[in-house]
Amino acid sequence: MKKYTQALKYHGSNVLNSAKKHKNVLMALGGAASLVAAGPALATTSQDIFASQGATVKASFGHGSSVEKWFYIGETLIALFVYSKQRSPLVFAGLFMMFLFTRIVAALIG
Repeated sequence: MKKYTQALKYHGSNVLNSAKKHKNVLMALGGAASLVAAGPALATTSQDIFASQGATVKASFGHGSSVEKWFYIGETLIALFVYSKQRSPLVFAGLFMMFLFTRIVAALIG
C-alpha cells in the first residue's frame, strides 16, 4: 500500500510540474476555447460593413463591366502572342476556355 501511495504521489507531482512548465500553452488553449464558445454570440450581433458596396462591386466587376471587357482584350492579345511563338492551334482552345472562365466569374459576381 505504501508503494502505491508513493507512486501516486510521484505521478501526481509529475503532472503538476508538467502543467507548470506548459502554463503558456494551457492559457492559450483556454483563450482559444473561450473565443470558440463566444463565436455564435458574436456572430449574431455583427453587421456586414461591405453590404453597401455590393452594387459598386457588381458594376465594376460583373457581367458587362469594363473590367470584363479589358480581360477579354488582354486574353486575346496574350493568346495571339503565344500563338506567334508556338504556332499551335491549341492556344485558341485555351483562349476559349479563358473566355468561358471569365464569363462564369463575371456572372457569379454580378
